[in-house]
Amino acid sequence: MLLCVKNIYNIFMMKSKDGITIYLEKERSGTTYIKLRASVEISGIKKNKRISTGLIYTPENLETIKEEARPIFYKKLGIQLHDSVKFEDFYLDALQYININCNAETARDRLAKVEKYILPFLKEQDIKKIEAGAIERWQLDLLKVISPDLMRRVKRILKRLFTHSILLGYRRDNPVDATSNIRSRSRKPHEIYTRDEVVKMVSYAEPWLSVWILIQSTLWLRSGEMVVLKWNDIDFATSILYVNRAIRRGEFREPKTGKRKVEIPSTLLSILSSYKLEAKESSWLFPNPRGGENYSDAKFVNQNYFQPLLKKIGIKYKGMYELKHTGISLVYSASIKPDFISHQAGHKDKATFLKYYAQFIKDEESIKKVNEILNFNT
Repeated sequence: MLLCVKNIYNIFMMKSKDGITIYLEKERSGTTYIKLRASVEISGIKKNKRISTGLIYTPENLETIKEEARPIFYKKLGIQLHDSVKFEDFYLDALQYININCNAETARDRLAKVEKYILPFLKEQDIKKIEAGAIERWQLDLLKVISPDLMRRVKRILKRLFTHSILLGYRRDNPVDATSNIRSRSRKPHEIYTRDEVVKMVSYAEPWLSVWILIQSTLWLRSGEMVVLKWNDIDFATSILYVNRAIRRGEFREPKTGKRKVEIPSTLLSILSSYKLEAKESSWLFPNPRGGENYSDAKFVNQNYFQPLLKKIGIKYKGMYELKHTGISLVYSASIKPDFISHQAGHKDKATFLKYYAQFIKDEESIKKVNEILNFNT
């Protein structure tokens, strides 16, 4: 439905049925023309473009454009619209565009998910003609073999692929939007270790494992980053540790949120200095005793050293990664600035920290005040 406009001059009017913005513009001659505006991809770059249809504004011309503006828009820009586009011919270029701002690990992960869970189903289908009902059936079938959490991640990728197809002019809508939401299975809340439990771990662990526990709970590195730390990553003069790499299943990769540097507290720096003097000659902080090189995955350290240690000293196993959660929670409770914590922990932004770690924080001061205010027994 048109907006009621008294003075028609460069005013937004409506969306066409195929998603192009239609507006009117009066030129110096006094003639008002129908013009179009939309985002398109040209040579791999998203650009906002405006074109004139060449049609003078009349209610009849406006209704004509409203029915299907996209072919006119693309023709004016010299972009060819294909009659049929198979998903298998579309997804690689679309992923390349989607992955522009992500790291190599995320790009590989998305590609693997598409080729394992999406491509077998959509391979031969025309990207222009895939309907929401087909996506719904795919979703229901896939939920029989994968978890809801994984299903949601795969579905998010598929939605972004269809969004890109709209940008290219292949579609008017995103069929994923019309499918049903995936219900979450009830999750047990995360548990973290207490400060006393970490102290006990450090006291009873072998020297190298003690250093591992201290680094992960103090500097909040991810397990895949921990297992491939090198001595030349540590600058003892400036108290800086450089997180340059990670590993998973024997494959080296960049850290999840990119390379970063973290500040080492003086107490930990002193412990690292002593550990370096006592450690065997190796470029790795935690060399694999079976071969002298690095471990291929942090799971080996977790299953063969960390879990047996906790069982031996009577501490409930909550996950090795929870050492990171524990350290962050303790310092946040002590009013350390979230910006500093977020940087040290390798989060993309402060919002990530506040979203995922708030569940661990016990706000003792607020609880105390609430108790005072709502103590109706006095």
